[in-house]
Amino acid sequence: MEQSKRPLVRPCLDWSERRNHVAGALGAAIAEHALAKGWVKRVPSTRALTITPQGHVAFYELFSISMEDAKGTEV
Repeated sequence: MEQSKRPLVRPCLDWSERRNHVAGALGAAIAEHALAKGWVKRVPSTRALTITPQGHVAFYELFSISMEDAKGTEV
């Protein structure tokens, strides 16, 4: 990760979902990596991301995160 004015990591409350997510340089790097790998894709005209089938597999295999219990697939 390149040096940035952003903090390395901090919690951030998503205003629409009312749930915390990872913010800062680490959150941005994770998002960029997931987009590049095709694990998530952008929802047109929004800031939302959709988890792809490949993403469901990758997040489970790498982080033991199952999306089955998650509400919808937009994050």
